[in-house]
Amino acid sequence: MSEDWNHIAKLPAFIKELRLEEIKLEAKVREQSKQAPKTWKPEDLKKFPSKVDYSHLIQFVRHQGAWGCFANSIAACWDILNEMACPYSPNVSVNRYLWGFNLTRHPLATIPAPSQNYTSVENYLIGFGCPTEGTELTNSDAVSWPTPQADNECSNYRLKSQPISIKVDVNEFKKWLLKGPFRVGMTGKHFGATDPGWGHFTALVGYDDDKQRFTFINSWGDQWPISNADGFDYVNYSDLNQEVDGADFYEFVPPTPVPVARVKFTSSFRQDVYLWLGVEGKVSVKRIWPEGQRQDKSRNLTLTATLPTVFKWPPTPNNRLYLDVLDSGASFETGGDMVEFTARFGGGLFKCEELLKGPKHFEPHVVRRFYIEGPGAPSKQKLPKPAVKPIRKPIPEKKTPRKNVYRRVNIRRRAGR
Repeated sequence: MSEDWNHIAKLPAFIKELRLEEIKLEAKVREQSKQAPKTWKPEDLKKFPSKVDYSHLIQFVRHQGAWGCFANSIAACWDILNEMACPYSPNVSVNRYLWGFNLTRHPLATIPAPSQNYTSVENYLIGFGCPTEGTELTNSDAVSWPTPQADNECSNYRLKSQPISIKVDVNEFKKWLLKGPFRVGMTGKHFGATDPGWGHFTALVGYDDDKQRFTFINSWGDQWPISNADGFDYVNYSDLNQEVDGADFYEFVPPTPVPVARVKFTSSFRQDVYLWLGVEGKVSVKRIWPEGQRQDKSRNLTLTATLPTVFKWPPTPNNRLYLDVLDSGASFETGGDMVEFTARFGGGLFKCEELLKGPKHFEPHVVRRFYIEGPGAPSKQKLPKPAVKPIRKPIPEKKTPRKNVYRRVNIRRRAGR
């Protein structure tokens, strides 16, 4: 759903049709949640930690454009679980999910793949997979056809199974959040919409018993709900059944580590900033940003993208990895600040030495280049270990120790008893 509650009438015909199909999907998730069983038991309550929070694992805050909340919310969950299993995983692309959803809107339609066709988006993502955002950029208002380069990444990022429906219940949500984040369907009440048919998907990423609320990440960019809020908001426990009407959990196959770069910058309008990854001495470069979604008013970006295939390890003076940055200045003349340029390669992390002392400003209309040095550089750091069990186990109850029967027997024997 777009931020404009009356947006459907203003949309082009084909996007309006897609949004109406999305509303049908929201109704389906809602009905399946009503039929889902409660799986928690009273004895489970004392095992729940008082707080669960995955929000720090969200690096890339998406903006969906006019539609696509159903897919963007799943991508947020996917990014979190990939980051837990394999730190510095690239962000998954939403374009392939939207492309498949578009193709299967009609009966008997299939999604083509190099090896076979699929009858649903979920089956496609289970059997074939999904590419990453830096390789196949997402613009929901101009969904692009898949590319062979992106196809090569898909097998590493796949759904594990069909989604599992979750009943809307405070304790049920807490239990599922111990496994990881999940998608929720929200009503218009939380967003000020009065239309009874209004619905929207977000990703639930935590809860806090002290504050009596759940945390969710939206797909309306980093300036929602207020400036610099980074797209996060909350649902009070007491309002859950009025503001949330459906939920489902997706499992993903843990990815294999691949060479990546993580880029972070701040600006006035991130869609005006162009990013290219390249290798010295090579003609080809890889554009990893922007996506072109002009409804996105976000200012800042943190994106993890796969490296150009022409990059060979280790870097040498004539084979360094570089990042080119250009602010077009189309909307603002303020430029921005590059905060991070880090590469994961060869089992280690390599940071741009120029940024170790702090962010560097880039002016509009001028290309600014940053480099990653090779092994032995002072910027090399150890890779963080995967968070195999991200949730702290509850402290076990203290048990009364057994008396040392054997020691008592030995004392009696020594005393001649």
